[in-house]
Amino acid sequence: MKVISSKDNPTYKEIKKILTSSSYRKKTGLTIAIGKKIVDDIVTSTLSTDVKYIVLTDEKNAQLYEDFNPILLSPKLAKTLDDVMADQGIMAVIEKHYTSLERLPDRGPFLVLDGVSDPINVGTLIRTAVGLQYKAILVGEGTADPLSPKVIRSSAGYSLFIPIFKGRNKEIFKALKERTIKIITTYIHQENCKPTFNMKLDDFALCLGSEGRGLSDIWKEYPDTLNLLLKSSTIDSFNVAVAGSILMYILKTGGELCG
Repeated sequence: MKVISSKDNPTYKEIKKILTSSSYRKKTGLTIAIGKKIVDDIVTSTLSTDVKYIVLTDEKNAQLYEDFNPILLSPKLAKTLDDVMADQGIMAVIEKHYTSLERLPDRGPFLVLDGVSDPINVGTLIRTAVGLQYKAILVGEGTADPLSPKVIRSSAGYSLFIPIFKGRNKEIFKALKERTIKIITTYIHQENCKPTFNMKLDDFALCLGSEGRGLSDIWKEYPDTLNLLLKSSTIDSFNVAVAGSILMYILKTGGELCG
């Protein structure tokens, strides 16, 4: 079994780059999942995941992952990479690429993220989308990289198990309109509004923006977009992961919304 005992080791350098450089991840298509439960879920999943190799700090566990090119890393070096890696002693290096918008399915539901920059929020939303059987995640400008180690961790690994499409907002909008997908946008409303529909939809794209500035103007410019108003008389923004998860559930299963 290959052993990494020095920072000069090429594999150590590669792991370091994957963890710290978004440009390197984009160039190579490589990313990293850290922690025993996430790695075990990946290697036992029936969904296709291209595991390049698994890094361990305890040789006793190598036999469990012998089909995934296990590599032994010294505990001392593990501490220089990641706290969870140092504690749990396992990570998987995985190849996963964004999917071209040309291959977007003809029917939803989809989740569109526009400028959601916090990796924890992005991971939480992706985890909810997978749990509710959304078809794909569409990522616009300013959104945290869904394939970064931080988002993979906060999504409990589920960002590896759903197609992710990335592009400019105009490109995403065009792809949705070409497929006649109903676009649903969200805004906070600080005045009285009454529930106007009890809805359960199948073919739609829910668009969520950043907590600070909301959605980009492009989503507001088209008259056939359905706008949902989230009522609050006391605050000017909701946590996007909490509000988005509730909306994903309501739209998929039915429930009252303000409109």
